[in-house]
Amino acid sequence: MSWLKLDVFLAMAAYGLIVGLVLLGKWKAKRKSDSLLSDEIVNNSDKISVIVPFRNEAKNLPNLIQSIQNLQTFPLEFIFVNDHSEDDSESILEKTNLDFTFQLVNLVNEEAGKKAAIRKGVELAKGSFILTWDADITPFHSYFSELEKYSWASLSILPVEMRDSKWASGFFAWDYQLQTQTSLSMAGWARPILASGANLLFEKEAFIYAEEHRTDGYLSSGDDQFLLSAFRKSGKSIQNLVSKELTVITGSPLTITDGLSQRSRWLGKSKAVKDNLANLFGVFVLVLQLSYYAFAFHQLWIGNFGATIVMILIKSELDAFICTYKFQEQFNTFQVFVYELVFPVYIFVLLFNSIFKIQTWKGRSSKNAI
Repeated sequence: MSWLKLDVFLAMAAYGLIVGLVLLGKWKAKRKSDSLLSDEIVNNSDKISVIVPFRNEAKNLPNLIQSIQNLQTFPLEFIFVNDHSEDDSESILEKTNLDFTFQLVNLVNEEAGKKAAIRKGVELAKGSFILTWDADITPFHSYFSELEKYSWASLSILPVEMRDSKWASGFFAWDYQLQTQTSLSMAGWARPILASGANLLFEKEAFIYAEEHRTDGYLSSGDDQFLLSAFRKSGKSIQNLVSKELTVITGSPLTITDGLSQRSRWLGKSKAVKDNLANLFGVFVLVLQLSYYAFAFHQLWIGNFGATIVMILIKSELDAFICTYKFQEQFNTFQVFVYELVFPVYIFVLLFNSIFKIQTWKGRSSKNAI
């Protein structure tokens, strides 16, 4: 193995050590979550109003409706907030025979965006806790039965898993899984730094109080990272709940263009959130990834082809350990290896797009679309 030089070995060992720390952080986060779990019911789902903001989700709503119908336990109510949909989303909800309590609300002309939709839902909610779901998710049938066994904080961050094994769209599912699982490790070591409005539980009164600490009034953004930051600044309790049954499943963007636009919007949002720990962690991960790739491809430049291949293979296997086991089953080794080769180019494209391009989503500019 003439390719195995000391510096190559040390680079792979260092990356393996950092992955080990990530796995230990995930384990610590899971232990924190398990400490909040009881064998008996400690909270009732009838405290919860579920808010589902939607815009042009005619393709996804039937699946969500069927998933809700299949639930073992129901919350107090569902509030569907229509953000000026231009497809058949509204008529689907109006014409479908639903076996659960729900309201259908339409935003008026001066109201627009996911943030406005959630605020409208909060205003109308009868429950003392609010759960936000996206219209394109699928919950497990035991979701609320499991949730009732946990103690709830002012803000409980619930898991979201993006699944898609197709080559192009699967790349974004793989990237999202790495991002969420790596961020979960930070919740184990320090505090939560990432939340998704696709599956987020919070106390209604705490939400109203945290509004005073919002710094994103100029953005019609969803209440995820901004809400997490506002709850932290207002001194409210925040926790991650880690459970298979509490995970909601969503699909990845169907096209490369949609995927790049989505990730660029997410990356651009970090500047407005102004979470120093999250930004520092993001920079560390970025520098780590680019340094590893730079060293690996430097080996190719100096003719050590074997070292480059092995370094990328080792990285793909180590990254797979970070992902959940169920997620790992979707991809073969060669597929992940190709993703790893593409990843450095992907990082530079995201950085360029987030800085120089105005992102759009569902026909709106990024300020109204996130």
